[in-house]
Amino acid sequence: PMNQSKSADCDVAPFNAKVSADVLAKAQPGDLMILPSLRIERYTDQWENFGISNMQEKMHGPHNQALRKAATEDALIWLEPFAKRGMNIVFIAPPPVFQSPTFRCADWFNRHHPICKSGLSMSKSELLALRAPIFDQIRTLQQQLPKVYSWDPFEILCPGDTCKAMVDGRPLFFDGDHLSNYGNGLLYQPFYQWLQKNHLLHAN
Repeated sequence: PMNQSKSADCDVAPFNAKVSADVLAKAQPGDLMILPSLRIERYTDQWENFGISNMQEKMHGPHNQALRKAATEDALIWLEPFAKRGMNIVFIAPPPVFQSPTFRCADWFNRHHPICKSGLSMSKSELLALRAPIFDQIRTLQQQLPKVYSWDPFEILCPGDTCKAMVDGRPLFFDGDHLSNYGNGLLYQPFYQWLQKNHLLHAN
């Protein structure tokens, strides 16, 4: 939930409220709001592995279930003014996540570092199971608010049975979950075409 601060010295609620008010003051019906947050747990950041031994249990456990329920209720409150303004709200579905940061493990001389021990690939079926609760949240919001959409980049980034952070020697991801410039480039045209197909772009 957005009203829960990450730490005592990081109260994000006032900032979020000011940004929302600024957008609402400037927005026009038909404007596009893109919401690309990860929404699933991370295995690692740039500097350390978080030591999550069972991500399925963590994502589907009672604590995270309660957080997702509260976050969905919170999202309805935050998003309703934008929906009433006539904006198109697009959630970007979660992309693959990896257990090692790509930029630290791509070169041969770093691959024996402990942070790289889990490699740069993940089972597609495992990642799809991790994402399942997020789609339940999005469907709930779509049922209760108008003009809420979801675009899924997963199959573009992971077309096979194994998801890979490196493809043909090029990094799709920077760390364990942030796309690289190359990865973003692969998504640009499919996303643009999807927006056109769903009539979500203003006419020139």
